[in-house]
Amino acid sequence: MRKPKGKPLTTRTDPRWCPKCFQLLDACTSMLDSVRPTPGDCTICINCASVLRFTEMMDLELYSLEQIPTHSRLEFARLVQLVKMKPKSPGPTRIC
Repeated sequence: MRKPKGKPLTTRTDPRWCPKCFQLLDACTSMLDSVRPTPGDCTICINCASVLRFTEMMDLELYSLEQIPTHSRLEFARLVQLVKMKPKSPGPTRIC
């Protein structure tokens, strides 16, 4: 896996609902480069910290840390913990 170059960039995406908490998610921040998500890519809901995966139709489905490839699992576990530790905001959240 390549190391991040500089600051990760956030990409706007078509709005999708988290299948667990129903938070509207309309952006993603890449761990590697400024790239749009593609089918099979994983993400984390910024509201409930669920691990999610983009389907072939670019919908989101629940996934688990155990299903994440081994080389990325530790990074995802750390991100899940960071999201769980963040204070809950009263308004809508827009980044996944």
